[in-house]
Amino acid sequence: SGWLWAVVAAGLEDQRVLATLRYMPVDDGLRKLSTVQAQAAIRQHWPQWMLQSSTRDVSLPGIPVPHVRRHCQPAQFFDRLGRAATPEHLAPRVRLAHELRELLCPDQISLGITGSTLIHAGHASSDLDLVVYGEDAIEICRDRVRQLLQQGRLDALTDSQWRTTHRRRGCDMPFDEYHWHELRKYNKFSKYGIKVDLSCVTDTHPWVQPAGRKLTRIRLRANVTDDRHAYGYPAVYGIDDPRVRAILSYTATYTGQARQGETIEVAGWLEDCGDFQRVLVGSSREASGEMIRVVAPVEPD
Repeated sequence: SGWLWAVVAAGLEDQRVLATLRYMPVDDGLRKLSTVQAQAAIRQHWPQWMLQSSTRDVSLPGIPVPHVRRHCQPAQFFDRLGRAATPEHLAPRVRLAHELRELLCPDQISLGITGSTLIHAGHASSDLDLVVYGEDAIEICRDRVRQLLQQGRLDALTDSQWRTTHRRRGCDMPFDEYHWHELRKYNKFSKYGIKVDLSCVTDTHPWVQPAGRKLTRIRLRANVTDDRHAYGYPAVYGIDDPRVRAILSYTATYTGQARQGETIEVAGWLEDCGDFQRVLVGSSREASGEMIRVVAPVEPD
């Protein structure tokens, strides 16, 4: 009781929730677990929950529905607090969340909060993780972030914040290359010294729904023909490779990574989906050896 898991897939598989273990209860609250620590805890306490997912073709914890005590949903965060003026006693990240809702989101856009703020496990150095719903919404919010950065009403990340983010990601790119890709996305910024991440929840893309059978690790170059779903979960990129229809990324590092018309290099798992093939980037949380990088960009903004 009290262990917290991050849901990794919509819906159920064999009446189980696919998830990864993120926090354990301790005397003074919750402690975030590394991947290695989470795997050890699962082996010790719930080895019977490991499931070979038929939709992901990967081994994941599958929590039986009767064992789920509570589902913390980002979209319900503000409803639980109410829409009144922000009380002064609220934690700094909660006050900032209220302020950013007014800055970033017109009435038609729904904003949610995820990560440590949602479960009240944040600390002084925690990020604020915002979620918007729908591809139109993320484009509106990213454009708004760009404008507010130019106006000085939001702050760009400091070099230290960028380097810390790069280390946490553990991606297979040197810092300068990682930084170049990230600066174009307008989904990270800072306010009052608090780092903010903006992500998106979308409907499942048709190229995601078929279960894929992993064939082999692959590295290829291709041109991006469709970037309309680059900020979804997973991020989806159409490419012009004769064998491979799309790239899917479940790793946030590669969300919004490339634009239509750009040439990319991709490393990941080649999957057979029956009628087509795709490359999966992010078969594990760290995605070691898996990446998307632009090798020939379109004209800069």
